Amino acid sequence: MSDQPLTNTAPPIPDAAPGMIWQRVSESSIMIITGAVMLYYQGSGLIVHYLREDFRPYFLWGGVALIVVGIFHLWFARASTTGESTSESETYGNAGRGAWLVWIIVMIPVVWGLAHTTHRYSTDSAARKGLFDDAAALATGLPLADGASLLASAPQNEEGYYRLGLDQVFFSALYEEDRQALGGVMVELEAMATLRPGGEPVIRLYDLLVMCCAADARAVGIDARFAPVVPDELLTAIKEAADQQQPLWLRISGTLDFGKTDSGQWAAFLTVDSHKEVPPPTTPFDE
Repeated sequence: MSDQPLTNTAPPIPDAAPGMIWQRVSESSIMIITGAVMLYYQGSGLIVHYLREDFRPYFLWGGVALIVVGIFHLWFARASTTGESTSESETYGNAGRGAWLVWIIVMIPVVWGLAHTTHRYSTDSAARKGLFDDAAALATGLPLADGASLLASAPQNEEGYYRLGLDQVFFSALYEEDRQALGGVMVELEAMATLRPGGEPVIRLYDLLVMCCAADARAVGIDARFAPVVPDELLTAIKEAADQQQPLWLRISGTLDFGKTDSGQWAAFLTVDSHKEVPPPTTPFDE
């Protein structure tokens, strides 16, 4: 038996082609940056503007997973592919240059969006989400809202107004029994306020409903009728808020009633007794 020590005679594993390395670095950086943005939104609380509470853990763990996979991908960026040829190396070199073009295409919208987002829907966006639609446009699959039971469980303020959600009032217009139960009832609502376009100034109270996230949000709204006219200070406040892309939130009390719109559909409206500007809620959506 030979006394010579055993040595490893296997050749060293070569690095991957430079283009492939840069491609992997590009891919890794996109994953890590995206994951970091997701964790920032989660940790800062901005996530409340985008997802319902029960979907937020998926967003958190998705961000963690992206960072872990990105780091793993970066760690092995220099690993070569078995049997890589000279022609493949040239191809990967081209892929590496293209990878940075992909990086730029992906990251510019992300950076621009982070720099300019207001984390809320503008009034124009809400209008495209159904702000001025009636309840019949959103009626598919909705269960019957029992107006009598709603009043039995709703709290009342010191003046005797029932505190209801705007969505409850909005959908109550669909059913005759609810219109009978809630018509003429004094209610208090908290909602965003804007102006109906065209004609005499009409205040539209609205809120946003989500099933899972801001992407599927739908605006629901009712008209607020002031007698004899809408106060000038309220019109000014709404216009100033719109100029600053900030929603104006009101706590508004009045008598609930129902009537038919120009399209022949039933809709709720509020004859206003009093109104007050209030801070926006912590969670901007009704779920």
